[in-house]
Amino acid sequence: MPVVTKVDYDHGARKAVVDRELEGGLVDRVEVDTPAVLTIQTGINQPRYANLRAIKQAEQQEIAVVEPGDLGTPAATVRRMFVPPKGDGAEMIGTRAAEVAVRIKEIVEEKLK
Repeated sequence: MPVVTKVDYDHGARKAVVDRELEGGLVDRVEVDTPAVLTIQTGINQPRYANLRAIKQAEQQEIAVVEPGDLGTPAATVRRMFVPPKGDGAEMIGTRAAEVAVRIKEIVEEKLK
């Protein structure tokens, strides 16, 4: 979900209500199941700066070093890597979310044949 400007997460339902910015300053509010990948817009939160005491305490903490094999089964594996062929360019597939989703599904099915 791109350009997220606000997230309200419900731990019990494992859902998030997400506001995302659209062109022209419009805001689209969407409910998403989690886990989900969100691209957060700059300025969504107010950064907190550590005080001197917290910095000194952090310096004294030991950093645990973990090897990739220690994490168990990988969440993803690389099946192959290649340079994609040059195509005819981008295809505009619509403006409504339902229309876009249907077209993406069709494109994926065509590529898998």
